[in-house]
Amino acid sequence: RTILVNFLQRSFYPYEVTMLTRVLSMLPSPRLEEDVVRHVDDVLTQCNLNELITISFAVAKWIRTDPSYRHSTHSKYVRLLQRLSQCGRERLQTADRLDLVLDEIKFSPGEWFEEMLLEETLVALNRMINQINPKNIADLAFFLTRTNRLHPPLMDRIASVAIEHTDKIHFSAIYPVLLLFSVLNYEPAHVEELYDACIKHFT
Repeated sequence: RTILVNFLQRSFYPYEVTMLTRVLSMLPSPRLEEDVVRHVDDVLTQCNLNELITISFAVAKWIRTDPSYRHSTHSKYVRLLQRLSQCGRERLQTADRLDLVLDEIKFSPGEWFEEMLLEETLVALNRMINQINPKNIADLAFFLTRTNRLHPPLMDRIASVAIEHTDKIHFSAIYPVLLLFSVLNYEPAHVEELYDACIKHFT
């Protein structure tokens, strides 16, 4: 553990700090040193969304195991979670590439993301709605299905792209698209045309 902490404190690469933080959270130690928290905090602004989410998992684990947390609502963990949320929102607010955002939130389950960044993520995705294309609709559909959030503008756009560019969509992408509308029980304006286009893609 000491070796990992030393590596972490010497590293300023976000992916290294994230990986080491995650590994440290798996070790049988109930708490995290203040200087480690400060170092993690220093690199948060350089982290992508996936890295921020990974660090949030580590912090959540320390909260569950550190008895001092129950005696201080203004603990180092609360401050770190606040910074994580702030950095996540700033990254989403300045994002301008849909494919990059979808890649960073591909593995984003968890209470912290749901509570702190989901709404901001949907706003960002909606802002880049015109970037939805045959290559990324599967990832977007999968994300919306996993979060179980009904978002008509994004879903209507997914349907339109699927109808207009069915021949450009990979066969494996048809399933997550249809699953989205089925799970969320939403019918776009041209629902019959959507299903017909998807079925014909397989025949």
